Amino acid sequence: MTVPIPPDRGLRTTLTSLGFAVNRDTRPNRFYPTTGTVSEFTSDFFANGLGSKYSFQSYRAMFNKYGSLSKNQVLAYNAFFCATGGQPPFYGNCIYGTSNELRGYEAGRYLDRCMIATQLEYRLVLPKRFGLVGFGGIGGVAPGGRDFLPQQCLPSGWRRRVAFHAEQDLPRESSCRSRRR
Repeated sequence: MTVPIPPDRGLRTTLTSLGFAVNRDTRPNRFYPTTGTVSEFTSDFFANGLGSKYSFQSYRAMFNKYGSLSKNQVLAYNAFFCATGGQPPFYGNCIYGTSNELRGYEAGRYLDRCMIATQLEYRLVLPKRFGLVGFGGIGGVAPGGRDFLPQQCLPSGWRRRVAFHAEQDLPRESSCRSRRR
């Protein structure tokens, strides 16, 4: 007896795109950068004519800058932007937590057509392979680029890191209300 194939319920999806990526990396060491920049822009065009189930566009831009304040101190900055056009599936939208936009957000909790995030990080190298890191960031998701509102921002908490693997969360203080989807 042959079991019939169930009708398509959206569980099988083929996404096919043409796109391009441009990146530039001037860091002397990519594992622990102390100077330099990294920038990347990607664009993907998904189309039914290419065999994709959905037709939409995806755009992402990222910029990181690193600067040494002294031999043992580094200041790092990150900016991230994402936008989608057309009719993407929900998982084709900009999703917090999938590209290290802001620390502490699980993937899929916040998503929409546009996303922006920025972070600042301070690193201090201490003796015997210890270090201290402080960081903070803010960002948001919105249905359109002009729809970002300050009261909908997503804050990133502060954390101090001791050694390489032990981390302790510090309380977040922000007047921002999160937009949850």
